[in-house]
Amino acid sequence: MSSLRHIINEVLWCVIMLMIHCFAICQASAATSQDSTHFVTASLMVISPGSEIYSVFGHCVLHMQCPSKDLDYVYTFETEPNYLKFFAGKSKACFVAVPAQEFLQQYKAEGRGVTEYELNLTPHEKQELWRALDEDMEEGPRRYFTFFRNNCITLSLLMVESVLQNEYIDFSHFGQLMKPTNGEGIRYLSRHAPWAEFVFMTFLGSQADDYWPAEDRMAPEIITTYLKQGSIVSTQNSHIRRPVFTGKETRLLPLRVFPTSTGFTPLVFSVIFLLIIVVLTVTEHLCCWERERGVTNTLLFVVQTLFGCFLLYFSLVSNLFGRGWNWYLIPFNPLPLVVWLCFRHRPLYNNVYAVYALILLMFIVVTPFITDQVDAAHLLIVAALMVRCADRYYNGRKEQINMISTNK
Repeated sequence: MSSLRHIINEVLWCVIMLMIHCFAICQASAATSQDSTHFVTASLMVISPGSEIYSVFGHCVLHMQCPSKDLDYVYTFETEPNYLKFFAGKSKACFVAVPAQEFLQQYKAEGRGVTEYELNLTPHEKQELWRALDEDMEEGPRRYFTFFRNNCITLSLLMVESVLQNEYIDFSHFGQLMKPTNGEGIRYLSRHAPWAEFVFMTFLGSQADDYWPAEDRMAPEIITTYLKQGSIVSTQNSHIRRPVFTGKETRLLPLRVFPTSTGFTPLVFSVIFLLIIVVLTVTEHLCCWERERGVTNTLLFVVQTLFGCFLLYFSLVSNLFGRGWNWYLIPFNPLPLVVWLCFRHRPLYNNVYAVYALILLMFIVVTPFITDQVDAAHLLIVAALMVRCADRYYNGRKEQINMISTNK
């Protein structure tokens, strides 16, 4: 009996020890799994808009961390520091790794807000993303930077998609959320920076009336709103999907300074410019300022020609804003210079001013109904040119009549 009791006790003891051992293994396995999941973290870091023209849309970077190795870097898509190449649309860019604290310090000094969103990637995808970013950085600048296509957001999302296996980020629902044309979207995103809006809309051209793919129309201000509703979808089964982000957003820096427009907007400038031209034109007639009239016309002609060449280059050669037809090539182009060089000594050359004045008038009346590119500020500047063309035709006509009367 004593021997049986001893055997039972031994069996119970073995069972208890086995249970404790199994529990310890499960705990260790769970801890290892958790450590593996958080060994590397990948996040999308979004920076609020700045006051400079290149920062009015904000900024977007990838934040990679490995706490166990004490690694904490931000991968930011940067261009070559060459303004000639930049405005020629030939500026190349690549990802650059910057220590996170150093990166945040510059935005803290500017008072810009920084928010982080953790990407819902597997441990393997996170490691592959880090490897892909390092490889891109080692290859150096090889992509041409463009404002609306190859930029910080599109390339960050492209890098994330490149590590997904038989999956993609679904942007299909973004089309329903972003109904405005490109021009309306640019105006909304740059609403706090009217001069930046003026520049963007000047060079955007007929693409203002188009609809770029959703992933090409992202901006830091709106990307998180859309990605929160987005999914990473399997290419083999569209019903298998997971959220793009995981967990809650983290505010790394509070927003202390938000860019606001001054009272001197492009519209105010255009009104003042038109008033000056009108007053100057009337004064020249009343005071018979022939020399002053010639100087004013020459200055406007030179500015119109230079800007026309600049705009023609941006529309047909540079890819910074995208190539295509630009409606502002009608009032601003080098053709008036060519006509002046070839036909200024012809008897009927003065009629060219009347024709051009009518073209500018038609531009002012018609284009607001056919394109989203034009706005009031640009139209007022065109109106100022129209006034001077009409004035030049009137004075040329008057000179011709006087010459005929004198000859008689």
